[in-house]
Amino acid sequence: MVPDEETHIDMAYRYADIIMGTGNTQDGRCLKRIGDSEIGFISDPSVGNYREVYETIGEKMNKEGARIEDVAATGNSGAYLFMHFPGAVGIMIARMLGLGTTQMLYLGRFLGLLLFAAALFLGIRRIPFGKTIIFTLAILPITLQQVNSFSYDSVLFSAVLVFACYILGMAYDDKSISGIDLFIVCLLGIAIIY
Repeated sequence: MVPDEETHIDMAYRYADIIMGTGNTQDGRCLKRIGDSEIGFISDPSVGNYREVYETIGEKMNKEGARIEDVAATGNSGAYLFMHFPGAVGIMIARMLGLGTTQMLYLGRFLGLLLFAAALFLGIRRIPFGKTIIFTLAILPITLQQVNSFSYDSVLFSAVLVFACYILGMAYDDKSISGIDLFIVCLLGIAIIY
């Protein structure tokens, strides 16, 4: 749980609405399922919150809770769509399958972690040395906390990891640098900047 996760959930919700074509609201507002609009166990780890997760992990969303309403957003992270893409995809899948709020949150978080794991796999395959150091940095508790949330850090950390490993791989590789290599490095660099 990251401290400002509610803001990132709202941004992922907004982008999920845009992708699904369910509408876009004015600034400071967000379209959410009624059952998701009162998420109270996001950034306050306590016994009560863990109990609520335990009791609601298997619940599906009922018809009343699945209705969409226009609610006040908790904030705006200002990040672009691709930065919140794993969380937005998790929300879209959960809404299409009728999953409950807890399942939706864990699915969005898991997709961020999955993206980072894929980037770690690609980075370790590409880097010519320092594989153990990269893996050790990737499994630090704070890194895992950040990538296992709705925060855009999962996309940012993934892009930085693959970018650094790719650059080192190109620098120490005997082959000449191809146009595809330059395109990938430029694309990752743009993702890091924005």
